Amino acid sequence: MNLPEIEKLLRAYKNGEVKTAAEAARLISDLHYEDIGYARVDHDRATRQGFPEVVFGAGKTRAQVVGIVERIITRAPNLLVTRTDEGTFGEVRNI
Repeated sequence: MNLPEIEKLLRAYKNGEVKTAAEAARLISDLHYEDIGYARVDHDRATRQGFPEVVFGAGKTRAQVVGIVERIITRAPNLLVTRTDEGTFGEVRNI
């Protein structure tokens, strides 16, 4: 979870831009995830599950797998990529 994002939401609540405490709580809860269009990255999975995010590579393009990995490593150094090909593995390994 990103502290500046939480502060921004709390300011919005204080200023009346976010109308209810329930809405503010929902927005803060949404900070655990990042929607990148083709995937929803779970940045707090390790905290909740004891194991970091797992990227299921089957059915995703190389660019999608790389994009997901790039977003995950901005907040956590560990992840697991499964069901991918050697080319994608090579790109992910070099990130």
